[in-house]
Parts: sequence; structure tokens; C-alpha cells
Amino acid sequence: MITLKSVTLRRSAKVLLDGKEVWSGPSSAAGTATFKVHKGGRYQMQVALCNGDGCTLSDAKEIVVAD
Repeated sequence: MITLKSVTLRRSAKVLLDGKEVWSGPSSAAGTATFKVHKGGRYQMQVALCNGDGCTLSDAKEIVVAD
């Protein structure tokens, strides 16, 4: 006999610009992240997907923000 426990995993996503968190929220298979960038320039953007075991960080992608 196998007994399964109900486990709630906290799943979240984060957006980082130059290593600083600018957005966080619940993660899903599809969605959007809306946030303000207060200064134009070149940034290294990464996405982190997190659960109860920790976070996995994407490779950095350069973005350009015009002001």
C-alpha cells in the first residue's frame, strides 16, 4: 500500500535586470511580466523559475531600453 501526501509546491518566477530583481510573481506555462524600467540603457535580462527546491536561472539576454 502506498500513501501519498498532499504537497503544495511554491512555484514562482522572477525577472532580473543586471542581477537585480525587478519583477516576481506566480509561474505558469505561459504568462506575462509587466514592470517599469526607470532609466534607459543596456541591461542583461534573466528569468528565474523557482520551486521548493530553489531557483533555476536562464542565460542572460541583452536588452536595450530607450528613454
